This record gives sequence, C-alpha cells and structure tokens, in this order.
Amino acid sequence: MHQILIDNGFDNRLVTQTLNQYKNNSALDKSSESREDYFQSVVKESQIFHECIESRFILPNAKKIKTDSAELYVVENFLNKEECDAIISRIRSSLRRSTIVETAEPDQYFRTSKTCDLGELNDEFIKAIDERICRYIGIDESYSEAIQGQYYEVGEEFKAHTDYFEASDPSFRKITEHAGQRSWTFMIYLNETKSGGETDFLKLGKSFKPSQGTAVIWNNLDCYGKPNINTMHHAKPVLEGYKAIITKWFRTKGKGAPALKTDNEMLDNYTDTGFKKVTTPLNLQKVLTVFYKNKLEQATAESLPDFIKGDTESSPSDLIQLTNAERAYIHEELKSICEDWSGVALQPTYVFGIRKYNHSAQLKCHRDRLETHIISVIINVDQEVKEDWPLYIEDNYYRKHNIVLKPGEMILYEGGRLLHGRPTPFNGKYFCNIFAHYIPVGFLESTRSSPL
Repeated sequence: MHQILIDNGFDNRLVTQTLNQYKNNSALDKSSESREDYFQSVVKESQIFHECIESRFILPNAKKIKTDSAELYVVENFLNKEECDAIISRIRSSLRRSTIVETAEPDQYFRTSKTCDLGELNDEFIKAIDERICRYIGIDESYSEAIQGQYYEVGEEFKAHTDYFEASDPSFRKITEHAGQRSWTFMIYLNETKSGGETDFLKLGKSFKPSQGTAVIWNNLDCYGKPNINTMHHAKPVLEGYKAIITKWFRTKGKGAPALKTDNEMLDNYTDTGFKKVTTPLNLQKVLTVFYKNKLEQATAESLPDFIKGDTESSPSDLIQLTNAERAYIHEELKSICEDWSGVALQPTYVFGIRKYNHSAQLKCHRDRLETHIISVIINVDQEVKEDWPLYIEDNYYRKHNIVLKPGEMILYEGGRLLHGRPTPFNGKYFCNIFAHYIPVGFLESTRSSPL
C-alpha cells in the first residue's frame, strides 16, 4: 500500500504518517475488543460460580439485610472476645502500610490504614480461623485470598471503594486470569471502636458500627456475575480509639467444585451455638441406671467398623436393647426439655439402646441422619475411665469444642447439622450412653416439598 501511494504521487512523509496512524488505531480497536471479550468471559465464569454457590448457600444465625440491590448479611458473635484479642495481638506484631489494587503502593489520601498479612504468618490459630470462615460461608479455600488484618488509628480511613476488580484497570487481566474476579467479602470487627470507624454502604443507605466479633458479609457481584456498584463502601475515619478488622476475599476460580456444604449443613439451625450441656433430671438418671444394671448381662457386641473402631480384638462397643415402653418413657421425659431449648414443637423418632463403649473405642466424627436426628440428646449413664473421654463437636459457627460428660449429665445438640464424634481412643473400662432423637413437627413434610 505504501509503495502504491508513492507511485501515484502522494507525499512520502504524509503516506507514512497516515498509515502508521491507521495501524495504531486498528491495534487499539483490536485491543479494546479483546479486553471487552475477556471481561465478558470473566462475567460468565462469575455467573457460573454464583449459581454453584447459590444452590449450597446458608449462613447460620445470619441476619440478611433488607435490600434488593445487593446480597448483604450480618452475623453477631462469629468470633468471641478471646479469639478477637488474640488476632489483634498478631495484627499489631506485623503491620505495613495498606495499599490499593491499582498501584499496589501505599496511598496517603485514599487508604491510610495499616495491613497485616495474616495468611503469611504460618500461624496455626490463624489457619483455624481461616478454615472456619471458608466452612461457614461454604466456599472451598482454593477459591479465596489469604486472610488479612487491617488496623486503623485516629484519623485513618479507606475512602469509598468497591472490592471487585475494575475492568478498566490496566492490570485487570493479570489480576483475574488465574484466580478470577472477587466475589464474596467476609469482614469481621475485632473490637468496639470508641468513636467513628463505621462501614458505610453509600448506595444502600446502610451503616455498620464496629462491634467485637460481628461479621459483615457481602457479595460484590450481582446474580449475573457482573460487578455490583451498590456494594461501594467507605471505612470512615476513626475518631477515638482504634479499629481492627480481618478481611477474607473469595474469588471465582479455584480447584474443583467451589461449594462445600453437605445436605446436613443445609438444614436450618434452631439454636445459637447448636448444643447445650445440662444436668440429667434426677428421676430419669435413676431410672436409666436401673435399666442399665438390670440389662447389662444382655449386652450384645456391635459391628460398626466404619463408625466405631478399636485397637483390640474384642468389640469396641456393645448395645443393651430397650423395650418400646422404655424408649417411649425416655422420649417423653426429654421432650419438653428439648422443646424449650430448640424453640420448636418436636416429634419423637428414635431412642437407641444403651451403648457401652469399651477400651480403645473411637467414634467417627459424623453428622446424624437427616430423616430422624434433627434435635438430639446424649446422656451419660455410667462410666469407669482412666481419663476424660470428651465429645468433639463443632458449633453453628464451626468453632471446635471438646465436651466432657460425667454420669448424670447430658448434652442437647442439633445432631443432623453438627459434626460430632469421639475421635480420641477411649482410655478406660466402659463408657455408657443413651441417644434420643426428635424432628420438628412437620419437618418431613417440609423437606419433601423443598428437597435439600
């Protein structure tokens, strides 16, 4: 083309300038088109991610903020005081100036806080908190960024911003190519700020004052996978005291399926923590003790190798059967206690016989049957132990507990929802429990009409 124009009498300088401009404009057009195509591919994968998570999304004890403009939740007491104080101590030990995505450099005007890269501390306590966040929201850890701590002193803030990555950012492709767009933000306040430090969602008209242990959780994208400008928020200046938070961001790319939650975890929770240790009613304890002593010679070995195992050749557990009348009596004695605790009317479903665990027994961690074991009770009837044999149980916030039950004590728990077991080998001669189970009235009808 250049030579043809020269041969036809056009000025060489003008031809060169015009053709170079054409090439540059054409390259820009192609680059612009390529960027738009890439952005749309990110939106599409974000939409697929959203659909996967939405079908397995439930946040126990969370309050959904009433708005049609964004998905926004608040969860009080996600962390307790001891956990918050321990995290603050770790944050203070390793602070740097906070940066912004566009420049990856500190900013003296827009974001003036300090950051601690908690995920880089190789700290088992922080890893456990990170795991709890992932399991609570139900998104696999591979779809997330490392947990961060932020620390604000008087006058420090993070001006109005969004957490998702802007398509107009020159580094958008680099940031999202391997890990995808930012989806959910999980932020937890670690202290009560004396004054200031609120998080204002400007377009939603919602403001949250720092409250120790409270989590604020939101989806940065809409249901179509597009960035949701309504999630713009301002970490307002601290006026008195300080503000400490942790933040975990989730992405739309990771390894395997993103959704973690099982059918059992999709059950609604009926209580705050999900369990409560109480004293067994005295009359019931006496009756159970009589049952146990009168029927001990009738105990038969259990064979549940995938559920209860031991290190000896003898059976790790024996079962003492109860009559239907005895089962009905136990159900009736416990029913009002369980109803008062759970806040719902209950229908009895099943009472196991008295299970007698033998030396070295281990009970696999599990969740109970969906059809019959929603509200449950474990009663310690009798024991001869060399050391305590705790029940491992996770609460509705996925916090881990080891509960010791003595004879005359029992635990009420949401058996279908909560992971529980006795994974430590039993060190003793015998350990005898009774298990009673209930479902809420109308539960089976509701699950049939709304399958998990």
